[in-house]
Amino acid sequence: MSNPSFEPVLTVKLTLGTPWRIGQAGSGEFITGVPFTGGNLKSVEGGLLSGLVDAECIHGLDMSRLPSSQDFTRLSVESIWRNKDDAMIHLSYDALLRMTDEIKNIFMAHKDAKSTSFGDVYAHFKFQTGTPKLKGLEENLFVGSGRFVLEEGKDLAVEYNIGRIVG
Repeated sequence: MSNPSFEPVLTVKLTLGTPWRIGQAGSGEFITGVPFTGGNLKSVEGGLLSGLVDAECIHGLDMSRLPSSQDFTRLSVESIWRNKDDAMIHLSYDALLRMTDEIKNIFMAHKDAKSTSFGDVYAHFKFQTGTPKLKGLEENLFVGSGRFVLEEGKDLAVEYNIGRIVG
C-alpha cells in the first residue's frame, strides 16, 4: 500500500478586480463576489501536460463566504480560459482560506500588507475541455496551495501551485 503523493502539473495566477460585497446571508455568512480581470494558467515543465497549457483567463468569478467566526473563508470559483492554440478550458475550484493576520491586512488594504507565503489557501481543482490533447485535465484529481501576491502598481493577485494526486 502506498500513500498518495503530489506531482506538480500547473501554475495559475489570477488578477482580482474590485470586490462586490453582497452582505450577510440568512446563514450568517458574509458573501462577496470578486471578478477576475486577468490571469494565466501554465503547465509545469516535465509534468503531465508539459508544454500543452498556456492559457489566459477570459472570464471568472470568485464567490467568497466568510462565516461569523471569521477564522476562514470558503471560496467557490468558476472561470473560462483560452489556451495558446485557441482550445477552451473551464476551470472551477473550491478552496479554504485561513484568515491569518497577513491575509486580513491584504483585505483591509493595510499599509503593512505584503505578499503571503504558500500554505494558507488550499484548493481542489476541476477542469473541463473539449480538446482531446488536454483530456488529462479531466482524467485526474488536482489539488493546490495558494498565496496572495501584492506588487507595486498592480492589482492584487492570487497564485496557486497545482498538482495531481498520484500513487
